[in-house]
Amino acid sequence: MKIAIVTGGLIEDLSWLKAQLSRYDLLLAVDRGLEATEALGLTPDLIIGDFDSYRGDQAIETRYPEAEILTFSSVKDWTDTELALQKAVELSCSSEKEAIIDLYGAFGNRMDHTYANLMLLGSLEQKSPRIRALDPDNEVERLFPGTYRVARKDGFNVSVLSLDETAEVTLRGFEYDGEKLILRRAGTLGVSNRLKENEGFVTLHSGKVFLMQCRDRA
Repeated sequence: MKIAIVTGGLIEDLSWLKAQLSRYDLLLAVDRGLEATEALGLTPDLIIGDFDSYRGDQAIETRYPEAEILTFSSVKDWTDTELALQKAVELSCSSEKEAIIDLYGAFGNRMDHTYANLMLLGSLEQKSPRIRALDPDNEVERLFPGTYRVARKDGFNVSVLSLDETAEVTLRGFEYDGEKLILRRAGTLGVSNRLKENEGFVTLHSGKVFLMQCRDRA
């Protein structure tokens, strides 16, 4: 099962987002993220939030009679994005298919929201479902011990950054390969690598890391 969550961060390229969202089985819109799906003419399967930042001019229940709507108080201990991610994980666990959850609108000009959303990914304890945060210039995924294939994306750098005090990784197929490298949370080893061929491999031996594929804007 493939689930897309559109939350309320900065979404500048709606044509890119529309192309991305055509690949999913379920679409979740979160608070102000509903404005992005409305602009694309899409009806979410599930709408979540306290709607304190949503600026629609029509009652959500009236506009989306077929969608499941989960409304929360604005006074709560979780962000709307965290609640949506919890719901998406719950839905994915009920599916027999391999599960992928992609989060759109997780980044933006609000650094506190961006950091909080990255920490949500970093706090995951289960390897499945696979969960990523994406925009046109960035793709971020928390890795668990194991080996991962990384496909080459033109113009993108590949960074592996430790969330723990230290993490041990092996890189193959990159301009800067390494065997059992020790990455430190307080260091920059692992930033801005590039693939030499069409694919490379990252093996995480221990610790928690982010795999980030990022590019400079033209």
